Amino acid sequence: MEKLKLQFYPYTFARVSVMKAKLIPRHEYDKLVKMELNGITLYLENTEYKSEIDRLTLEYSGVQLLEVALYKNLTRTFNKLKRISNEGTRRLIEEYLKRMDIWNIKTLIRGKYTKMDDDQIRNFLIPVGVLTEEKLEQLLEMDTISEIIDNLKIFEEKYFKQGYEYFEQTNSLVLLENQIDIAYYKEILEFIKTIPKQGKLFSEFLGMEIDFLNIRNLVKLKLAGFEEDKIRQFIFFSGRYIPKNQLEDLIGAKDLKRLMEKLKKTEYGAILKESIAHFEETGELSELDLVIENYLLKKADFLPHAALLSVNNILGYMFAKELEIKNLQKIIKSKQLGMSEEFIRKQIVAG
Repeated sequence: MEKLKLQFYPYTFARVSVMKAKLIPRHEYDKLVKMELNGITLYLENTEYKSEIDRLTLEYSGVQLLEVALYKNLTRTFNKLKRISNEGTRRLIEEYLKRMDIWNIKTLIRGKYTKMDDDQIRNFLIPVGVLTEEKLEQLLEMDTISEIIDNLKIFEEKYFKQGYEYFEQTNSLVLLENQIDIAYYKEILEFIKTIPKQGKLFSEFLGMEIDFLNIRNLVKLKLAGFEEDKIRQFIFFSGRYIPKNQLEDLIGAKDLKRLMEKLKKTEYGAILKESIAHFEETGELSELDLVIENYLLKKADFLPHAALLSVNNILGYMFAKELEIKNLQKIIKSKQLGMSEEFIRKQIVAG
């Protein structure tokens, strides 16, 4: 694959610095946790979300207004980032934004699976990747998951075949969604090879994401009682710190308890220690995802500081923006469900 030249482009880095300064400071989340939904709406009207909230306020209200505004803002932000970038940097951004394509594909197939109204599905789509707004509209008009998969045309069909066959046999989307994730990681890791020097840190970060995708799948599938051959279908053998032989050993764990013991011996044993102890004490796995998200956040936080005028700075900003959206969603949804402030604070990934 031909190497991609990423040239220094001061304008992009200057604009990204301004955009980064407009992210909600982490200490502000404590204020938001104490607010009611009306207060959160007023707070966000004094931030970068103002234009989306003002534009949507006649059509939506309450939680729905905030949820739709967050997605529309993310779409506007990432499209702006592409516009202010030169060709090489734009190509990198577009590869990263295939994450949004993955989100959109899952949103479409889950929406069709649960028979959601098309307008509801449309509200949660983020048209910033290869799947343009026009293409997403075409997919939205399709009646079945099979039609959507057949008409994606952004990944090789072989990635979806096994997952779709499993869906037809079990009426479960779990393997299909996992195969979509694997398709994304395979393609972006191949792309990173075109920028071996500038992409080194990002490649390492992607490898850790894959490790944690595997850990999540192992735990959930062992809990559900899946056999080894079935579990292996969900595993992507291209992570950073868990080699193939160790993954095979984890797959071979006879039960969830033994899997947890083996996880303690991996490179991530120290950071998983508390969540494993919580599981052993209570039988609950609720803390595992939060521990993983926090760890990845800390690693992503390093990206913009590694070299200020580099692609890592841009990638770090994009990850931070996604994280901001996720945190706001958690606060809003928890408020809607009447959760305690203590519960909400534990859900926020704040690094």
